Amino acid sequence: MQLTQEQMFYTASRQIAETNLQFLEFVKEGLTREELARNIERRPQLWSRFESWLDKLPSKDAVKPAKLQFVCTYRGCASYEVQSGPMKDKRIRVRYLKPEFYVRDWNGGYGWNLSQEEYERDIVAASGIADYIGQPVTADVLAALNKERIDEGITESCYPNEYRTARYVVGTGWVDQAPPLTY
Repeated sequence: MQLTQEQMFYTASRQIAETNLQFLEFVKEGLTREELARNIERRPQLWSRFESWLDKLPSKDAVKPAKLQFVCTYRGCASYEVQSGPMKDKRIRVRYLKPEFYVRDWNGGYGWNLSQEEYERDIVAASGIADYIGQPVTADVLAALNKERIDEGITESCYPNEYRTARYVVGTGWVDQAPPLTY
């Protein structure tokens, strides 16, 4: 059955309204002007109608870092408990090195049962990534981790200049993405 012109009009209106509501949800969750500008640059046909919001949204610099409490290190990851912000009481981890422990299995020994390919995809590629159970951490937590990194003078070559966030896709590995503002 083919839709009538009136039905097509209301379907299109509903889709536009849903997009507008989603955008307002992003604003409520703390969308920054840099994120909106990046979205407009990537997909102008979708995001350019929100261009008037650029001067109304807060800057990325206005995101206040969360408070973190260091918990422990284990197998090349540091764990932190988030004490403020949207991720309060969640435990996040940051991979800070490429541990030899995972390598031993395919070198004819013991350890995790990872192939060379899995090790490169899951362990090496995770260096410098902050995550919460395989999901990206929020912008305030990422800001706190990078502030701590600067304060401690961490400049190791195994990962980029800043901690970043990504999500894990089974079979693909870590996929970089902008941090979500809340869960």
